[in-house]
Amino acid sequence: MNLSLVNHKVDLIEEGFDVVIRVGQLDDSRLIAKPLGHACRKIYASPTYLKKYRKPTNAKDLKRQQWLFMNAMRKTPKIILQNGNNWYLCTVPTKSNQGC
Repeated sequence: MNLSLVNHKVDLIEEGFDVVIRVGQLDDSRLIAKPLGHACRKIYASPTYLKKYRKPTNAKDLKRQQWLFMNAMRKTPKIILQNGNNWYLCTVPTKSNQGC
């Protein structure tokens, strides 16, 4: 058995994979998916960062933050935030995109 850990979306047929574990929604409806569990993601900042930059108090404040974001599936990184029953979709700021 070979185990490959990659940081990009693979084509199962083209690249010869038998099984793939992905996080997130399945785009290709030709694939058979079985949920393995639920992953809860959180946003973290160091105390030094929070002293240097203003601490965000709401979803709109996120557009003023400096981000280190890893997402191999999308060209425009987005995060979905939940606060109780309220949901917010925020486009992660990049050099060409600065807003929620």
